[in-house]
Amino acid sequence: MYKTILLSLFSLIPGIMADPVNATSHVFDRSPGFGEKLLSINPSIDYQDISPNISKFRVSGFDFFSDGRLAISLWDAKGRVYILENPLAPQEEHKYIKYAEGLHEALGIKVVDDQVYVLQKSELTRLDDTDKDGVADEYVCISNKWDVTTNFHEFSFGPLYKDGKFYIALAVAVNPGGVTTNPQTKDRGTIIEIDPKSGDYRVVLAGLRTPNGLMINAAGDMFVADNQGDYLPANKIMHIKEGAFYNHTYSPKHAFADKEVTQPAAWLQQNEIANSPTQGSFVPHGIYKDQLLIGDIHHGGLKRIFFEKIDGEYQSAAFRFTQNLRASINRTIFDKDNYLYLGGCGMGGNWATEGLKHDGIMRVKLYDQSIFEMLAIRAKSNGIEIEFTEPVAENIAWTKSLYRINQWTYKPTRNYGGPKIDKQQLEVLSVTPSQDLKKVFVEIAGMKEKHVINLRLANNFASKSGAQLFTGDAYYTLNKIPQNKVMIAKSVPSHVELISNVFTSSNEHPGAEVYRALCMSCHSLDGSKLVGPTFKGLAKSMRTVIKNGKEEKVHADRAYLRRSITKPAEEVAKGYQPIMPTLAPNMSKKQLTDVIDYMESLAK
Repeated sequence: MYKTILLSLFSLIPGIMADPVNATSHVFDRSPGFGEKLLSINPSIDYQDISPNISKFRVSGFDFFSDGRLAISLWDAKGRVYILENPLAPQEEHKYIKYAEGLHEALGIKVVDDQVYVLQKSELTRLDDTDKDGVADEYVCISNKWDVTTNFHEFSFGPLYKDGKFYIALAVAVNPGGVTTNPQTKDRGTIIEIDPKSGDYRVVLAGLRTPNGLMINAAGDMFVADNQGDYLPANKIMHIKEGAFYNHTYSPKHAFADKEVTQPAAWLQQNEIANSPTQGSFVPHGIYKDQLLIGDIHHGGLKRIFFEKIDGEYQSAAFRFTQNLRASINRTIFDKDNYLYLGGCGMGGNWATEGLKHDGIMRVKLYDQSIFEMLAIRAKSNGIEIEFTEPVAENIAWTKSLYRINQWTYKPTRNYGGPKIDKQQLEVLSVTPSQDLKKVFVEIAGMKEKHVINLRLANNFASKSGAQLFTGDAYYTLNKIPQNKVMIAKSVPSHVELISNVFTSSNEHPGAEVYRALCMSCHSLDGSKLVGPTFKGLAKSMRTVIKNGKEEKVHADRAYLRRSITKPAEEVAKGYQPIMPTLAPNMSKKQLTDVIDYMESLAK
């Protein structure tokens, strides 16, 4: 059997055994799920689009009544709330009742004791149906004591409800292009706790930017997701801890800003696994129990996150889970039968996923069939332990050249986003599978705390049954290295024939990595229009730009390409909004040169 798997592995890598130096492919080529964004629906799920025939059904909140009805808030100009009377009925029998309208940016809903609470931009409101006709006739203010302005970005997200209190997240005001507005009004970028009896609030934590996603796990611990921006070099998920400061800074300085910065439970690298994470749900059953499935407005799909605690603090491993859904996923919720409901939402520009619809409801049943994937990663004192859903093929499990480990950290600055710093490819000293082949301990040299450990498994990593791995990437947020979990490496058994002559080098253009890190969310490579112009054919072409309010023709030579990155607001491509942030402060001189070289290579 092992020889069969060995031949199967090499049969997909032409020339690897005869002449590895001149091989045309290698085990770390980039492909969907292996260094690249997934393109397909996860084959383990049963997925249904159950969207209603109601225009602009952009879901901003979900919650269930005790009898199984589903309350749904929408992000639209009409400020609507609907109730789906029979969510488990066939789609053609679904009955929607408009429960309320006229709300102002209702970005969340919560049902408490079968009463509906909705979060507007400036108010937590209870919607009462006093005459029992199925439609709200009284909108009762529970709290409106936080400050707001007319800024478009002062969103209010939530609410969560725990122990008689409501918890909401307040986004900061930003200028076009994403730079934080200064000065800010009071208590922006915070989680606040609201007493529904008095309407008073208190600040729980601070240092957030766009916290579009509050979640609570089975243990009652609350989490919040935030989007990359200034002082946020990547997206992240944070444990909601009393008194924490999560580093986003503005003027006038918030009272919490002098506190030591709390590390996130999960870093989600921009464009690689996230771009604008939303509200997820913790899985209540099965092999993913207590893991988080979370959506993303711009990157799309769902990501899966395994959490563990080291010295009482959360850290995690993030995996790609699925793509190719109807719309970007903004809200999620499990029902009592363990069906997962997904709420689609999107707008123009970078508030959507290219090619997808901007609204709708989807329903997912997990575990429709089994697939081979990484289930969890746990930190050890001298490496990491990977758990799989199936036993790994024995010779693959023991071949350390099929495991690649990189690590990096971030330096938050006042600039939008930020590069990876202290990047290193770490040496894999050994790999040791468990007796049942469902776990592999990877012994690593040089792991550092407060870093991200990026694991990449070979494209043709296979199970004992011959199943190919669904996705080969994982991102482990290593806040702390456990001190009492040393694993013992073992020697390769004599009967195992390791895979040899594995070609692992890459001829990728150095500018491609810069593109993925800083450019790909707004600029395509295939000619399609995103937020900004496509890179395909851009270099050396004639362009029309808006400069000083007037149209001008320019030649996209190296000087223009450099200006478009270092001073994007001075010459804005015609037909595009002037919202590109200045990326040059986040680039080294080499990175700037590399990405310009890369753009020129795409003109050939």
